[in-house]
Amino acid sequence: MQICNIDGIKYRITNPNDIIQRQLIQGVQWDRNLYQLIYELIKEFNCQSLLNVGCHIGTLCLPISRYIKQVTAIEAFPPTYELLLENIQLNQIKNIQTFNFALGNESDVIYFMDQQTERVSNNTGGMHVFTKTDILENRKSSHLVSMQLTGDMKRLDDLKEIEPFDILLIDVEGSENALLEGARNTIEKNRPILIIEIWDDQKRIEENMAESRFDVIEKILDMGYTLRRQQGDDFIFIPT
Repeated sequence: MQICNIDGIKYRITNPNDIIQRQLIQGVQWDRNLYQLIYELIKEFNCQSLLNVGCHIGTLCLPISRYIKQVTAIEAFPPTYELLLENIQLNQIKNIQTFNFALGNESDVIYFMDQQTERVSNNTGGMHVFTKTDILENRKSSHLVSMQLTGDMKRLDDLKEIEPFDILLIDVEGSENALLEGARNTIEKNRPILIIEIWDDQKRIEENMAESRFDVIEKILDMGYTLRRQQGDDFIFIPT
C-alpha cells in the first residue's frame, strides 16, 4: 500500500495516474490556494464547524480539520467515500463525521458515471451524480451513466444532525443549483460563509444545463449574501 505525506497529512494512493493522487505523490497540496483561503477565513471569522459537500478523498477537509473544531464531510460516490474513511483512519482524526450520500432538492436515487469511462478513470474528482430526470433529459454527461451502482440523494433541510456549521464548502460537479434549492432553510438559519464551485456558462451549455452561472449566483445573493471573491470557478460569499 502506497502512502504519501503532505504537510503531516497521510493519504493512501490507489491510482497513481489519478489527477489528484498524482499531485499528492509529487508532494503538493491539492488546490493549495483554496486551502489557504479557507484557513484565512477560519481565522478571520473564528469559525468552529465546516460542512464539506463533495469532499472526495479528503484533500481539503483532512488538513483543515487541524484548524477547526468540527468537520462534516459528505461524499456521494461509494468507492471514493471508502478511501476517504481510510484516510481519516490513517491520520487518526477524531473530529470528522462522514456521510455517504449526495445533496439535492429532493430525496431520490442517484446513479454515477461509468468508472471505466475515460472522463473519470483517472479523474475521480470529476465524478458526476445523476437523477433519473438528469438521464431522461440528457444533462451533465448522463450518457456516460452506469446503472450498476446507486446511491441516495437527500435534502440538507431534512438533515438536522448536520447542524450547526459556519463554513459551507460545495464542490458537486454541476449539482450546486439543486443542492441550494434543498438547503435554503438550513443556509438561512446557519448563515455560513459559502465557498462554492460554479461552472462557467460554456461548460453548462456543454452539459445541457438549464440554469446559467448567474442564475446560481443570484440564488445565493437572494439568500442575503455578498460576493467577496472569485478564484476561477470558486466563489466566496459572505452573509450580509
